[in-house]
Amino acid sequence: MNDVLRTVILPALHAHFRRPEMRQKLRSLAAWDHSFEKWFQWEAVFAVETVWQHAFGPSLSKEEHEPWDVEVKRGQKRVDLVLPLPGGSDILLELKVYAPFFFFKKWVRGKNDCVARDIRWIHRIRKTTAATIVLVLETETSRLNWRHGGLRAPLRHGLPPIELGATWCAGVNESSDVSARFYCWTNGIRAAVQETRRAQ
Repeated sequence: MNDVLRTVILPALHAHFRRPEMRQKLRSLAAWDHSFEKWFQWEAVFAVETVWQHAFGPSLSKEEHEPWDVEVKRGQKRVDLVLPLPGGSDILLELKVYAPFFFFKKWVRGKNDCVARDIRWIHRIRKTTAATIVLVLETETSRLNWRHGGLRAPLRHGLPPIELGATWCAGVNESSDVSARFYCWTNGIRAAVQETRRAQ
C-alpha cells in the first residue's frame, strides 16, 4: 500500500498540482475563506487516472476496471475515490483540503474535526487498503498540526512543498508566502500491494 502511494498516487498528484496553471488556481483559492474540497477531489481523479491506467490497466480484467469510481458508499460512509487493483482488490481514498489560516474552527477542532475524523476512519478499515490524502495550504506561521488531534505521523513520501509565492490570505488579512503540501495517512494493510506484485 505505502509503495503504491509513494510511487504512483502521490507523485501523480504532486506533478499535476505543480503545473503553472494549477499553481495559479491554488494561489487564487488561498485568497478565499471557503473550502474547495470538491474541486480538489475531481482534480485528483484527473491527476491519477492516466498514470493508474498505465501502471495497472493492462493487468486489470474488464470487471476490475469497473470499480474505478467516485463517491462510492462503503458501509455508513461515502468514499471519495475507489481505485481497482489486479486480483480484485481496491484502494479506498479519502481526499481532504485544509488551510490553517482560514478554515472555520468548528471544522478542525474537537469532535467536529472533519480532517481528523476521516484520518481516523481509514484506520478502522480492515478488509481493504485505505488512505486519507490531505492537500494543505500552509504559510510560515500556519501549518497543519497533526499532533494536535492525537494523530500518528503521516506517511513519509519525500515530495517537496509546491511553492505558490506571495498570496493574499483572507483569513489573516495579509499577504503571505503560501505553499501546498500533501500529507497522507494509511490503514497499514499491505495485502493489495502483494497481490498487485504477483499479478504483474
